[in-house]
Amino acid sequence: MKSNRKGIALLWVMLVSAMIFVAILGISMRVVPQKKIENSREYTQRALAVAESGLATIMYDLRTNTPAPTSGSVGLRTVLQNLLTTSPPYDSATVEYDSGASTSGYDSAYQVRIKKTTSGYTFYSLGTVGPTLAPLARQAITVQYSGNFPISDYGVLSQTSIHMQGGSIQGNVYANDVIMGNKNANGVVPTFVQPFAAYAPVQGGSITGVPAGEFAYVSAISVPKLTTRFPTYRGYWNDFLNGAAPYDGSNPNCPNTSTSTVHTWITATLGVLSSSGAAYQSAKVGNTTFGFDVFFSAIQAAVNSGDITSSAGYLGTFLSKGTMVYDIYPSAPNKPVDLGSSYASAPFLEGTVLIEGDVQLDGGAQIGGVDASKTAILVTGTVNVSAGQSTLNGLLYIDSFDSNALSIKAMGGLSVTGSIVAQGGIDLGSNGLSVSFHQNDIYDTEIKGNLSQSALNPVPSSWRQISYDAFSLIQ
Repeated sequence: MKSNRKGIALLWVMLVSAMIFVAILGISMRVVPQKKIENSREYTQRALAVAESGLATIMYDLRTNTPAPTSGSVGLRTVLQNLLTTSPPYDSATVEYDSGASTSGYDSAYQVRIKKTTSGYTFYSLGTVGPTLAPLARQAITVQYSGNFPISDYGVLSQTSIHMQGGSIQGNVYANDVIMGNKNANGVVPTFVQPFAAYAPVQGGSITGVPAGEFAYVSAISVPKLTTRFPTYRGYWNDFLNGAAPYDGSNPNCPNTSTSTVHTWITATLGVLSSSGAAYQSAKVGNTTFGFDVFFSAIQAAVNSGDITSSAGYLGTFLSKGTMVYDIYPSAPNKPVDLGSSYASAPFLEGTVLIEGDVQLDGGAQIGGVDASKTAILVTGTVNVSAGQSTLNGLLYIDSFDSNALSIKAMGGLSVTGSIVAQGGIDLGSNGLSVSFHQNDIYDTEIKGNLSQSALNPVPSSWRQISYDAFSLIQ
C-alpha cells in the first residue's frame, strides 16, 4: 500500500510540475514579445528625440555661427552662405550623440541635411539609436523654414555700392546696390580670401568681378545710423575732461582726471573747447596752435619718455586702463581732420573716436593698437585716404550718404584689421585696400545686432516624420 501511495504522490508531483512549466511557458511566450515591443517603442522614441536634438543643435550653431561638424574652424552660418548654389548645401554627416540612456558614452547619432528652397530652407534630421552598422531604431523628421540667415559679420559693408581695384578682403562683403571688382593699373584683380561671401539684394543689386561661386543674393539691409548715439559718447569725453565719474578716481580701470593739475594741463594743451566739449583738431590761442593732435602727441611723448610724474605722463596711463572716448571737430569749416604722421608712432590712438566732419588719412598713420576690438573711428562726413600707407586696427564707421563716403586715392593705401561700414559708397583706388575681418566692441553692440535682415522662422504645420529611405534619397 505504501508503495502505491508513493507512486501516486510522484505522479501528482510530476503533474503539478508539468502544469507549472506549461504556465510559465505560456506567460513567457506572452511577456517576451511584449518586452520586445516595449523596447522597440522606447528605441523609436529615443531615435525621434535624437533627431529633434540634432535639428536643435544645428539651429543653435546657425544662430551663433558656431563651427559645426564638417565646417572646420568656419562658422556654420558662413558655410551655408558660401554654399547656397549647391544642392544640398550642407550635410553634417554622422555626429555621435549621448541621449543619456547609457553610462558608457555615446549611445546614438544624428545627421542633418539642409536644402535651399525659393523662400527659405528645408531641414532634414535623422536620429539613430545603437550601433551605426546595426541600429536598434532610426527616425527621420523634416521642418521647413522661411527667410534668410541673419548675416552680420562683414569685412566691408556699404548701404549703397562698393567699387574695388585690386586689394584683398578676408571677410564677408555687402552692398545694397553693386559690388564691382576691377583690375588695378597693374592688371591685378581683387583677391577675396576664404572664408568669404559677397552679398547683394535679390532685386536691384549686382555683383561683378567677383570670383564665381563665392557670392549670393539676400534681403536688402539697412545700416543703422550711429549719430543718435553720439550724445552718449560725448558724455564720456566730457566726463574725462572735467574729472567726473568714472574719471574721478572711483574706478581703478580709468585715469583720474579730477585733480586741478591734470585738469589745467588738459585745458591748456587742447587750447579751446567748444560748448559741447569737443576738441578742435587745431585751434589758435595767441601765437600758439593747440589741438587734439598736439594733445595726443604730448601724451605720446610722456609715455615714450617714461615720465609718469608729470600731468601728461599720468594721463598716458589711460592707454593701459580702459577704453577712452574722444570727440574731435575740424579746425575750420570744410577742412578735414587730419589723421596723419602725428599718429604714426606708439602709443597709438585707441578707443572710440568721434570725428564730426571729414577725415584725411595719410602720412603712414596707424589708428588702433594690438587689440582691434577696442578701437572705432566714427565719422559724420567722408574719409579720404591719400599719400602713404595708413593702418587701422578696429572699426571705421562712416555715417555719410555721400557716393564717395570712403575713397582711396592713387597714392594712398589702407590696411584694416577689423571692418569698414558706410552709409554711402566705398570707392577703393588702384592702391587698393587690405581688410581682414575682426570683431569689434562698437560693431557688435551698435551695428551687428541692429542689421535689419530677415531671420529663419519655422513654417506652421511643416514638421513631419519621414522614412529612413526618404531621408537617404535627399539630394
